[in-house]
Amino acid sequence: MSIADDILSELEPEIADEIRGVKKAANGHARGGSSVSGDSPFTGANAIDTAKICDRLGIEHDEKFARCPGCGEGGAPIALEKGGLKCSHNRCTSKGKRGYRTNVDLVSECKGLSPIESVNLIAEWFGFEGVRPKKVSDTAPKNGAARPPAWHGPTAGDPLRGLTLLAAVAILGRKRILELASKPVVYIWQDIALTGIVIVIAGGPGSGKTTLLFLILAARMNAGAPVKVLGRDVTPAPTGTYVVLIEAEHGDSSAARKLVKSCRLLGVGDEALDRVIIVARRGVRIGSPEWQEVGHMVAAGLVSDIALDTLARVAPADANDEREQVAIFDQVAQTIERAPSAETRPVVWTVAHTRKTETDELADVSGSTQRTGQADSVLMVKAERTDGRVTSSRVTFAKLREEPDDYPMPVEYTVTPDRIVDVDRPAEEDGRPLEERIAERLSLGPLTKTGLAKALKTGKPALEQAISNLFTAKQIVTADVTIKGTTYKGFTLKTDPVRTPFEPSARSEVE
Repeated sequence: MSIADDILSELEPEIADEIRGVKKAANGHARGGSSVSGDSPFTGANAIDTAKICDRLGIEHDEKFARCPGCGEGGAPIALEKGGLKCSHNRCTSKGKRGYRTNVDLVSECKGLSPIESVNLIAEWFGFEGVRPKKVSDTAPKNGAARPPAWHGPTAGDPLRGLTLLAAVAILGRKRILELASKPVVYIWQDIALTGIVIVIAGGPGSGKTTLLFLILAARMNAGAPVKVLGRDVTPAPTGTYVVLIEAEHGDSSAARKLVKSCRLLGVGDEALDRVIIVARRGVRIGSPEWQEVGHMVAAGLVSDIALDTLARVAPADANDEREQVAIFDQVAQTIERAPSAETRPVVWTVAHTRKTETDELADVSGSTQRTGQADSVLMVKAERTDGRVTSSRVTFAKLREEPDDYPMPVEYTVTPDRIVDVDRPAEEDGRPLEERIAERLSLGPLTKTGLAKALKTGKPALEQAISNLFTAKQIVTADVTIKGTTYKGFTLKTDPVRTPFEPSARSEVE
């Protein structure tokens, strides 16, 4: 049965008869305009300029040809007289497929809607009357059955009566609402992230936002037990799915090195790297042919996570233009919704820049009103500086899709060559000698005594004893530290330090 027959079967008999007798809309009678003068919603929808339909759906096209949403191949001619696309690719013309897609077909395929829903969506876009709901016939049915009552509209007892489109998406009634409220939230990152949402990781240059993104991706690629990122479990992505990383800030080799390092910092095996697809070409944009093919993978249920680094590069638009920002996030949302089920929808991680004034506020995100409004969750990453140098990153969970009972507090951490250090962790819970922690901090660069005391959250008496021990063990030397143009005495690791174990001093145990 054709799409036209599907629609006709759901219409009032007199409307269906009218459509069957309607000739095809005259060439160009509705092209280029926002209104339709066709004889039926179906005819009118298919008479709209197909190039405008492609624009609405994010389908790549020029004046004469478009990329077919069915097979993903370019060069599908736009039918100028009757609307739609005619694809000649084997995957579209073989196995009984028609190859020709009307405007209604295109919307149905890209949006996952029924034919009538597609007609009504096109009607909403271009300002003409859509398909009216089917009335219950008042004629006597066959076999002598009782005559059904005439169709009526909404009532106080049944507010969705006759509203077939609204009823298909609405939630009504205490029982249904209580059922939904009692369902547990399934997190992929405990209390922070769940599937099918858009998360913005925002921060200034050098704040650590890309480092955090790669740690999250490494945890998702993991094939073993959940690992912790910022102290909370990250559940590995389902078997058979992939992480798609669109990396426009760094080259492919740089992105590969960062992923390998992230896996090793988390103790994730190298086999996890089989589950990532790196796209490190600057020409890949949201809405591009490559992006459309990522959507095909999503539709096949093969994508668990999509990472965009950074949003400004993969979606080059005016950050303060509301329409452009809404359009970007709408395309991302459409890609997420192409997944075969709610459970298989990917989570999209986007990295965004902040303004020059680093704060933990949403207003600091570049294009804040549009970007933070469209995102489901927003993580703010701020660089913490000691002696004028970036020594750690502070992550604030400024906006979360869900409101967990244990709402995450800000986390400050630093990444050393071989481990991730939770700076907020109380010294008495660290369990390591103060000398070892000083050496770890100095591996990031020289610091003054005041800088070390601040970074390690310890008192100077205990610090002085530990520094003295390090000098005795010939592991550190003095160094100049320049802060705002003034040079101060500081300390740095010796080039080839002698590695000797330390026994915790009485002071360092109670610092």
